[in-house]
Amino acid sequence: MSEPPSLPAQPWEVYAIRFSRLHRRRRDALLLCPPATADDPIDMDYSMWVARSGQETIVIDTGYSPELGERLGRTFLCDPVEVVRDLGVEPGSVEDVVLTHFHYDHAGNLDAFPAATIHVHEAELPAAAWHVGEPALAFAYATEHVAAAQAAAAEGRLHLLTGSTTLRPGIELHQMGGHTPGSMAVQIWTARGWLLLAGDASHIAANARERRPYPLFSDLRRTFEDYDALNRLAPDPDLLVPGHEASVIDRYPPARPDLAGRVARLDLPPVDGPSPASPR
Repeated sequence: MSEPPSLPAQPWEVYAIRFSRLHRRRRDALLLCPPATADDPIDMDYSMWVARSGQETIVIDTGYSPELGERLGRTFLCDPVEVVRDLGVEPGSVEDVVLTHFHYDHAGNLDAFPAATIHVHEAELPAAAWHVGEPALAFAYATEHVAAAQAAAAEGRLHLLTGSTTLRPGIELHQMGGHTPGSMAVQIWTARGWLLLAGDASHIAANARERRPYPLFSDLRRTFEDYDALNRLAPDPDLLVPGHEASVIDRYPPARPDLAGRVARLDLPPVDGPSPASPR
């Protein structure tokens, strides 16, 4: 950033909502995974995030519906839209939604946020629309999500971003571009400093830490440049939150006792040891 980013009157609170989990092998998440650990089991979480400061609420990614999860054979832990309500936020009143990218697990449920301006990088929707038309490449996208975004554009609610930008004081959007052409990471000013939601620029901590990409990308060279950017923006690994890291919900305090295991407060210090992104 060429200028110091603007800060809000009060720090943002940041909530991670885990709504689904997928059991994988390490080789499924790391390109050129060392053979000795390739078959080690790992869990990958599906999450979305909510940022609040005063009366402002921003939803970052919107998950996908239980119906789509059933169609894809995903195990749902909770309906993410209902969990937003559990946090005291009426989805219909949310004014800003940020989509880090258009893969199916990040860009669903847009109809639950009918009043929101949807912020997405200008490169993302054309790429998504092209992918859904190619049967061999369409698996990472959902046709209905693309249609919902196109409807929002027709209503004047789709805000296309270029490069990196400030959304609000204390909310910085950084174009990444390795995973998908318009991928973004979201940097948020909190009580413990600048927290960086990596989105899928780093699915799990080992992607950026070991510089082993997730095996789904649009630009391999840019993916490695994204790792450099993530580490520059969040030199403290405890301030870097990978998009699918399963340890996140367990490492941070729950938003409330009744939401333990579903919603964590990322603006509070972790309670369970060092980040998996820390050097070993």
